[in-house]
Amino acid sequence: LHTLEGSGGKMIVSYGNLDQIIPPNGHYNYMQRLFAKMGGVSRTQDFYRYYVFPNATHCGGAGMTNDVLFNALVSWVENGVAPDHLIAQVNPTRTRKVCMYPNTAVYGGSGSTDDEANFYRQPHAQDEPALLAEEAGLLQGEGPLKGNHDIGNLP
Repeated sequence: LHTLEGSGGKMIVSYGNLDQIIPPNGHYNYMQRLFAKMGGVSRTQDFYRYYVFPNATHCGGAGMTNDVLFNALVSWVENGVAPDHLIAQVNPTRTRKVCMYPNTAVYGGSGSTDDEANFYRQPHAQDEPALLAEEAGLLQGEGPLKGNHDIGNLP
């Protein structure tokens, strides 16, 4: 990723929080290590954006489509429009605002909850403190591989 960042590249990564193959703690663990390795949340987001799609499974569903992701990446690379959120078309009558992690979408209190326009992006400078707490079990040593593993040194 240092090479990608150094070359001015951009990357969008998505995850469905109902992924039946990769458990959520694996992604939270990775994102915390990535933020630490790349110089913090803000610096990482200059070239790397991560989106968690509610109710999506492994590689799709709930509005997590290749078109949504690819169009956001093209707009970012070619037009300099860094996506703070994506819009997921869940079904013909429901859209969802999917915010760049660790930001969250919050209902504004009026209008249909099926319309992403009635949600606003709540920014967070770091991950949710409850997820960072040791008892949450989502950080180093509690990911898919037990122990403190550096991916560059795995057998």
